[in-house]
Amino acid sequence: TIVVTFEDGSKSSKTWSFGSNSRGQIAQGSTGEGAKVLVPTHVKDLDKIQEVACGSMHTLARSEDGGVWASGCNHFGQLGMDG
Repeated sequence: TIVVTFEDGSKSSKTWSFGSNSRGQIAQGSTGEGAKVLVPTHVKDLDKIQEVACGSMHTLARSEDGGVWASGCNHFGQLGMDG
C-alpha cells in the first residue's frame, strides 16, 4: 500500500508505504518472499508525489514536475523499462 499525504492544504506531499514488499513494490528495504513493512514508513525519495497507481506487485508514482517513478516487479514490462 502506498499513501500520499498533503500538508496544510498545499501541494507539498510526503509518501508512506506499508505491506508486502516481496518484489520491491513499496520501495522499502528488503525484498523477497515474506518481506513486509508492518507500519506506515516514510519513503524519503518519493516526496512531491501527486498521483500513485498500484498493481499487485508494482507501483507507479507521478511527481509534481511530471516525472514518473516505478518500483516492483517488471516481468511483463509494467514498469516501462526493458525486462
